[in-house]
Amino acid sequence: MRALAPYQSEIARAVLDSVLHDRGLTITVEMARGAGAREIAAQIEVSLLGLHVNEGVRLLHVGPVSRRPATGRLARHLRQGAARGLTSVSGNAVRLGRAETRFLTSEQAIGTSAQAAGAHGPFALLQVTDAEALESGALTRLEALAAASGATTVLYGTAWNGETAFEARKQVNRLPIPGSETAGPHQRHFRVPWQRAADELPGYREHAQDARDRLGEASPEFQARYALVPAPAAGPLVAEAQQRSLDGGHARRHAPELPPRAPGVPLRASVVVTRLPRPSLAWDAPAHGATAVVTIAEDAPEALRIIEHRWLEAPDARTLAQGIAGVVGETWDCSHLAADAPGASAAAAGQMRHLLDRALGHTRTAWSSGAEHGDSARVLGLMAAAHTGRLRLYRADGSPGYRILRHEIESASAVFAAGGLVSVELPFPGEGFLRGLLLLASPPDPTAAAAAEREAALAS
Repeated sequence: MRALAPYQSEIARAVLDSVLHDRGLTITVEMARGAGAREIAAQIEVSLLGLHVNEGVRLLHVGPVSRRPATGRLARHLRQGAARGLTSVSGNAVRLGRAETRFLTSEQAIGTSAQAAGAHGPFALLQVTDAEALESGALTRLEALAAASGATTVLYGTAWNGETAFEARKQVNRLPIPGSETAGPHQRHFRVPWQRAADELPGYREHAQDARDRLGEASPEFQARYALVPAPAAGPLVAEAQQRSLDGGHARRHAPELPPRAPGVPLRASVVVTRLPRPSLAWDAPAHGATAVVTIAEDAPEALRIIEHRWLEAPDARTLAQGIAGVVGETWDCSHLAADAPGASAAAAGQMRHLLDRALGHTRTAWSSGAEHGDSARVLGLMAAAHTGRLRLYRADGSPGYRILRHEIESASAVFAAGGLVSVELPFPGEGFLRGLLLLASPPDPTAAAAAEREAALAS
């Protein structure tokens, strides 16, 4: 377990002072992503468990659902110390002698499982990571849970949209405590943007520069997560300056040979099924057909180059699937396809998946799950690509498809919502062209597991 960086030590001292002197403060820590919030929390827990190894102190650590065991970092630190023989891990709890830290999600902490955990007695410390994702009601209930035990509460988070419960608590904590100094052991708010972490935490500067290269320094995500400048709750999906940079200068291609495609550059495709057949309500009116938008892109190392759009219409789903297969498979020979059928019923979407899989044969199709986190990652991916010049559209050709795509891009808003999610809103029903770009956009940030591994490497 390494020595903490100066800004980390400053935070740890303030937390330990509040716990050991029963001050019961709520401390907010606004820190750039990857700058070691979880390491601070773990080392505070190590100190308190060691000090109370025979007294049965209880600590709570609240964080998001993760594929990686939340207990890992604390257990690893304890097993490297002199008291490793007294360390044990059982489910979501890490124990050192009679003292323990219990790891919960926010739902567990304010639900029945936390009440059962609380039946064993009060706790001394509540630490919450990713606090900017908490809704106001959840944060209020967590603070009430801590107040009932007289516990110190520490909220670790980043900026988001300026309207989060964490932001509101931060603004309160920036005010001085009556009758005390604003700095020192009673300081209640700490702010560590990426520049300070880069100066004090070995290896962090390279991490922050990598994030800046991936996201774009002016992108709302980099500004919120690393520079700690809140994004607007709603704003342009692609700002005007970035809209101009989308022009790639390359010609549209209606077939691989017109003009010849770049050798060795893989092709990717997206399909947005915008309408599926449904019978007419009037006996003498025709049934609605099926429509879809197909987007073809070159996945070049320097940029994702959009080279073709096709708007397809067919009388039924089977014929539409065959038409899509003709464009994606026979004409362009794409090995990977991202597909979505927004607005379709589960049964209709399932039938379309079956028909398209049969028509495509060997082409691997990844269907959108419709989950909010997946959609949010695509929106952030598109924004990052626009801010870093990694998205290029074919040269304007006056076609209806090009005009619709540009109109959707220029009209779309990015909504930075509660829970750290981003969505896209259009002032009119979308035609599927922008959605096709979103399906092709890669998430700008590594997975949560990769980010945790990187932070652990920096903090070790």
